[in-house]
Amino acid sequence: MLIDKHPHELNLLFVSPYEDQNVAFECDECHGIANRDNWVYYCARCDFGMHSNCTTGNVTGKEAANSSQSGHEHLMDSVSRQVEDIQAFNEAQETLAAARLAAKINARGRKAILDMIDDSGPRRDYSYY
Repeated sequence: MLIDKHPHELNLLFVSPYEDQNVAFECDECHGIANRDNWVYYCARCDFGMHSNCTTGNVTGKEAANSSQSGHEHLMDSVSRQVEDIQAFNEAQETLAAARLAAKINARGRKAILDMIDDSGPRRDYSYY
């Protein structure tokens, strides 16, 4: 997200941006301490961060023109698309497994029919399943 008060794009985080999770995160806009259970916008380049509530109204014209949704709605749309992709992949995988099983059953049925027709004696069968 781009805001008026900062030149770089800010990333939305749900955790503290610092490696040491015990370090308090101070909002550079209101100078309040951020709760560990809240979303924050953060720029790692210059250690600049804001509460998600403090960014309201600070969005640049470029950002507002490019997106009609808030950051949270955009994040939820992204998650929804990922879930839909995973569900589509799982359905395709199940369809492929069912087709593979049907092919094995058909191949074994054809082999059994051929074995009944050709009774010329013992032979060695090879299976590549």
